[in-house]
Amino acid sequence: ALGAVAEQLSLLDEVTALELAFPTHLPEEIAPHRWLEQALRLLNERSDLPIWVKLPLGDVRHLGQCAVDHGAVGLVVGQPPTGILPRAISDGADEGKPALVRGALYGPAVFPLMLTALADLGQLRLPAALIACGGIHTVAQARQALAMGASALQIDSAAWIEPGLPLRLHQALREEVELLRRGTTVE
Repeated sequence: ALGAVAEQLSLLDEVTALELAFPTHLPEEIAPHRWLEQALRLLNERSDLPIWVKLPLGDVRHLGQCAVDHGAVGLVVGQPPTGILPRAISDGADEGKPALVRGALYGPAVFPLMLTALADLGQLRLPAALIACGGIHTVAQARQALAMGASALQIDSAAWIEPGLPLRLHQALREEVELLRRGTTVE
C-alpha cells in the first residue's frame, strides 16, 4: 500500500515531497532501522519525489543516520511522544473497555524534548535538511529551533489552537531576515 500511495502522489503536480512518519509502535520482531530501510527502499522505487522522515524524538541519531543512508533528504524532528492517561469512566457503557488511553502528546511541553533531539541530530552534520516539529508556539521558540540548526519549521498543535499562528510566525521571521539583510540588529 505504501508504494502504491507514493506512486499515485508522485503523479500530482501539487505534491513536491513525501513525508514518512515513523510508526509509534512496531511489532517486537521488527527492528526500527530495518523497517525504515524497507520503507525508504519502497518509496524510492515507486516515486522520484524527495523524502522526509519524521523521526521519533527518542532515537534521532541512529534512525536519522539510517534515513539519510537510505535516501531521505529531510529529517523531521519529531514524531510526537506517546503518553497514557486514565479514561473517564462515567457509566456502565464503558464496562469492559480499557481504563487507559494511549495517544500522541502535543503542545508546548513537547518543545524541550524536540529541541534536545534537534541538537543531538545536528551534531551528526548529516547531509539532510532538519525540520523542527513539536511544541513550537511562539516566535521565540521558532527562533530557538532555527538557531539549533533547523532549516524549516512544522507547526502542529499550535495551528489547531491558533490557526493564524503559522502566518504570524512566517511574517515575524521574514521581517527579522529583512532587518538582518539591512544590517539592523534583531531584538
